[in-house]
Amino acid sequence: MRFDLTVNEFARAIAMEAPFDVYDSETWRPYCHVNDFAELICGICSDTNIRTGANVFNVGSDEENYRKIDLINAIAQATNRTARFSDTGNGADRRNYRVSFARIVEELEFKPRYGVEYSARQISEALSLGLLSSHEAHYANV
Repeated sequence: MRFDLTVNEFARAIAMEAPFDVYDSETWRPYCHVNDFAELICGICSDTNIRTGANVFNVGSDEENYRKIDLINAIAQATNRTARFSDTGNGADRRNYRVSFARIVEELEFKPRYGVEYSARQISEALSLGLLSSHEAHYANV
């Protein structure tokens, strides 16, 4: 488990009711659950009728584009917890992008089944059951 990824980091902190810092809270990021990636890859590999050619696809859905502040609110609502965070203003990573998933919807009829709220509930439940350590440093990739 990597708790250095935004959804995982925020979900862990909110589930543990721990304070955390948020940089660039108004910036946009797209999110997609690893299960959706896996299902898409397996589907493409097993379906001989799918022709992707050399096309590039953004994998996800428009509904899973979040500003960090909205991500925090979605996680808190999904886990029925209060987010204890400090908006620290601008950080070093100023990336800001909202992605279109129109091509994958139109050409592959892809619709993710999992989302941020599902992920937050998974992480919260795993932590409460002791399936994941609450110690961020042990799992972080920094």
